[in-house]
Amino acid sequence: MRPGTQGVVRRSARMLTLLLLLAFALIPIGWLILTSFKTRLQIFASPPVVVFTPSFDSWAKLLQPSPLRSALFNSFLTSLASVAATLVIGSMAAYAFSRFRFRGASAVLFGILAARLLPPINSVVVLYLLFNRLHLNDTILGLVILYTALLVPIAIW
Repeated sequence: MRPGTQGVVRRSARMLTLLLLLAFALIPIGWLILTSFKTRLQIFASPPVVVFTPSFDSWAKLLQPSPLRSALFNSFLTSLASVAATLVIGSMAAYAFSRFRFRGASAVLFGILAARLLPPINSVVVLYLLFNRLHLNDTILGLVILYTALLVPIAIW
């Protein structure tokens, strides 16, 4: 082989591998999206229907007032608020740990990570009693606080 050809072959093989992995990850998501535009008969057809006329019936049912719609909205609101709070708190803490040198910083970082290693089931009763006393049971705010508290250590690291 000529010099430099080996590097091109290696990069091409790496790119092909990455493209195959990307296709492996995205094809199920694409299939899921396509399935949302099929009728019930087309979804369960054997062999699977690949070419079809799109139907928006499933989306129309989803957008009608129903318990599912309110549950999806609550989930969306909870996740959005949790991610926003986690990013704000975690990025500020991570910046402080990376930028400022102080005694005991590594111990504090280890403590943050070690606290994350505890199984969450250990604190269920305590969290229930705390949230019950603060009237946060069965509220979106309670979920946002809980999810943020669980995710901030990961965001800091």
